[in-house]
Amino acid sequence: AAPKATLQDVQLAARVLPQPFGWRAEIQNLQIKTSRGVWPRVQGVVSQGVASAGGGAEWSANFNFLRLDDLAPWLELADADVQKLRGLSGDVRALDAAYSATLPDAMPHYRLRAGFENLALPATSDASGLSGLNGELTLDANGGRVRLKDAATTLKLPSVFATPLAFVTLNEAFRWNGETESWIVR
Repeated sequence: AAPKATLQDVQLAARVLPQPFGWRAEIQNLQIKTSRGVWPRVQGVVSQGVASAGGGAEWSANFNFLRLDDLAPWLELADADVQKLRGLSGDVRALDAAYSATLPDAMPHYRLRAGFENLALPATSDASGLSGLNGELTLDANGGRVRLKDAATTLKLPSVFATPLAFVTLNEAFRWNGETESWIVR
């Protein structure tokens, strides 16, 4: 396992604004230095409010850059299912995410759009892993698309292959969508 990054310096210029039924945090300048290096200048917005229909919660986040290697260790604070992503690494650019849950029994609405570079999740004894992915991801509750770009990628499927599968260059697009109770992958 890769060593965890250690925060060495954090500088933040931000403001938190009250909104009708919520709040909005505007990050004008976030600079982070870790044992792995310096992040590019980060700007972003995080907001929380009340969904217009049903009074549930709405969350949104937009960031120009996030380094998953440095954020993933914080997942130790989450529940056991989310903790499985602690080894996640790579850079995310142009993140645009939203989540809305209106009623306790209703399906939540969500959307995510982001670019990623050198995305990796190490294989474990009970889960597959991958490394070296570059591309873009768009998804919502109805489906999504992944477009992979020029990446030397390794895929580990320990329950299927004795050795990892290595791809010199991987360029591909995958789409999926939900139709009734099944999913179609193209």
